[in-house]
Amino acid sequence: MNWKNQLETFENNKQWKQAVDFMEEIIRNNPSDVEAYVRGMYLLWDILLEQGCEPHEQDYAAQGLDVDYMWNLLKRYYIKASRIFAENAEYLFFIGKFSNVAEWYWGLKETDPATAMQKKAMELEPENILYEWSYKHSITPRGESTSDNAKRVKVLVEKMVKHDRSKIEWLKTKGMPGKYIIRTINARYKELGEKTSENPVVQPAP
Repeated sequence: MNWKNQLETFENNKQWKQAVDFMEEIIRNNPSDVEAYVRGMYLLWDILLEQGCEPHEQDYAAQGLDVDYMWNLLKRYYIKASRIFAENAEYLFFIGKFSNVAEWYWGLKETDPATAMQKKAMELEPENILYEWSYKHSITPRGESTSDNAKRVKVLVEKMVKHDRSKIEWLKTKGMPGKYIIRTINARYKELGEKTSENPVVQPAP
């Protein structure tokens, strides 16, 4: 079975311990695979975000997940991968977006490095509207609607949803990390007064 399919099987079955152990092995055996790092790091970060919330807390504890171990593993991966993939736009986009939330789990004291990653991804691929949206969305204060960045974010969201669906389709191939980004786009689209239910293209693949 393809490792991505196996990972998604573990995730869908909520077999978190198996998923973490599996991705450690995948990353160890594929040290230059950017998607292995992105999916593995997202898995750790997502578990850390949810570990204190019911009903996940008891579920994680029952599976023998060691929160401190996962936290340290995520920070080690972040340091190593950020060096290996310093010029990789896909890595900078995903990890920049993720580490902009609960940055302490990534070993960061502030979100500036996360913003800088997203900016660099945009600069590396200036024609990529997904990367441009990511950066400008991150630097636009919530609720802001009149600035140039806010107006551009609106244009980019509408373009991805209504006119250029290729970026959404690409995200659907990226497993849980892609679904997270799609949910973020959905949230922004709702803020713009649209109804996402009328636009199934922006819904994550099951």
